Amino acid sequence: MQSVLRRGAAIVTECFASLAARTGRHYGLGDYVGAPDAERVIVLMGSGAGATAECVDALVARGERVGLVVLRLFRPFPAAALLAAIPPGARAIAVLDRTKEPGALASRSTRTCLTAFAESERRDAAHRGGRYGLGSKEFTPAMAKGVFDALGAAAPPNHFTVGIVDDVTHTSLPWPRDFSTRARACARSSSAWAAMEPSAPPRARCRSSPARRALRQGYFVYDSKKSGAVTISHVRFGPQPIAPPIRSSGRSSCRCIASTCSGGST
Repeated sequence: MQSVLRRGAAIVTECFASLAARTGRHYGLGDYVGAPDAERVIVLMGSGAGATAECVDALVARGERVGLVVLRLFRPFPAAALLAAIPPGARAIAVLDRTKEPGALASRSTRTCLTAFAESERRDAAHRGGRYGLGSKEFTPAMAKGVFDALGAAAPPNHFTVGIVDDVTHTSLPWPRDFSTRARACARSSSAWAAMEPSAPPRARCRSSPARRALRQGYFVYDSKKSGAVTISHVRFGPQPIAPPIRSSGRSSCRCIASTCSGGST
């Protein structure tokens, strides 16, 4: 097993190269998004990457020096890729995990990343760990903004939670509820949401004519109840790819819930 694990990173890299040749989609063991001189960096893997990347793009456009490292391999851990992806000027790094291990000093991703930092020359930055998405809560660009704001403090908090109200251990981070990234895709905000048939969301068609000329994203919320279930369908469209898997929000929207359709501000 150990001999295979030693070759694991190289094997995954070869698979990524084959995927890129077939589909044009390029992935690395540790992909970086953001300012080349970022001072505040978030490290995560999985479902929160899209929302964080959209937050980073919006903040960098406003002149903030922030960045994101998306890890695409956990075991064997790609320590070299992680260290190479983080800008040399990073002074505050937060590792986010979508899990909580009761009794542990930190989550698995945080502990593993801290080991990688400790065994390298990258020991000068403030390393923090946090968790998001607990209880199946969504992770939005605004919540990522809250993490970046916390990293900008003189003494960034550690072992924090974002996205829920922790009224037991009081580790929750505040986040700006009015933060929006819609400005970077203004065509999306003019008539950004369109109704879809709730009975069969994957086959539903967007009836708004601007949406037929734009890139679209569908996001479907399914209720698992055996009777009286509610399916909520969200669709967004704009001139740029829409990545974060989150629910729609904002004005100029229309939602169909079960057999009832209602439009207006949300």
